[in-house]
Amino acid sequence: MPSWAMVLTDPIGPGWLRGQILLGAEIVYIQFERPELTHGVGFTPKIKYLFEGTQRIRPYLEFAGGPFYTDLAGQIPEESSRFNFILTAGGGISWFVTSQLSLNVGYRFHHISNAGTRYPNIGLNSSLPYGGFSFYF
Repeated sequence: MPSWAMVLTDPIGPGWLRGQILLGAEIVYIQFERPELTHGVGFTPKIKYLFEGTQRIRPYLEFAGGPFYTDLAGQIPEESSRFNFILTAGGGISWFVTSQLSLNVGYRFHHISNAGTRYPNIGLNSSLPYGGFSFYF
């Protein structure tokens, strides 16, 4: 999923909590395979805390949320609307191969629901381990 972020702060915090706050946005695309092949797409502003860690290894926490459109409505009981919202929380580790390139592994929890705009509003939860890379300019 393409993502963009900018550093908002110089390193803050004491000891091992020391890190930087980043603010960004992400385009979210999810493919569902059951009960039939469907898709979802959204846009989420996000906030990320990148711990100082070591020179090469930097853990992070991230939170995001925004509008999400899916064609699951009526196909599963958890989704009654095509227009939904997605909330994401997770963490991971960045391994800096160079000062401008890192490899990332992490975990995210996703919650998709219509935020009470239609009934029912059960929502759909998922866990997502992931890997990727980041470029820094």
